[in-house]
Amino acid sequence: TTLFRSGTATRAIKQMNLGRMNMALTLVRFDAHRFHLSAAGMPPALVYRQRAALVEEVALVGTPLGSMADATYDQWSSELAPGDTDLQMTDGLPELLDGAVEPFGYARVREVFAETANESPERITASLAAAAAEWAAGDSPNDDITFLVLRARENA
Repeated sequence: TTLFRSGTATRAIKQMNLGRMNMALTLVRFDAHRFHLSAAGMPPALVYRQRAALVEEVALVGTPLGSMADATYDQWSSELAPGDTDLQMTDGLPELLDGAVEPFGYARVREVFAETANESPERITASLAAAAAEWAAGDSPNDDITFLVLRARENA
């Protein structure tokens, strides 16, 4: 089963008459201890596996909705153990430029996430936001920077 039907979603976006605009999104679904992801034009998800103390990158193929009528979208599913943590983000942080016009980069995002993944979701997002502010050195970002951190409950 797929998380969304690309043809139906693309038709809905086209009916909005947005011109050449498209919609990038990630769909996340949980059932019991299974975690399902599908993405349309979004950066990779990062999943911290607490037991192994490692960050797994989940890159899914899929163009933004509304861009291609016959586009296909990957779906990824996995078990989540208690304490495992998922980071969803827009491309604003990895593409954030410093004064020398160097992007923050996905490797740096992964590093900050790995360093804080055992913290609360609020602390993780605060650490990512602080790293962004330090990198930009007071300059305003040229794109949105949005995070969503989800953790599998210890007592689930």
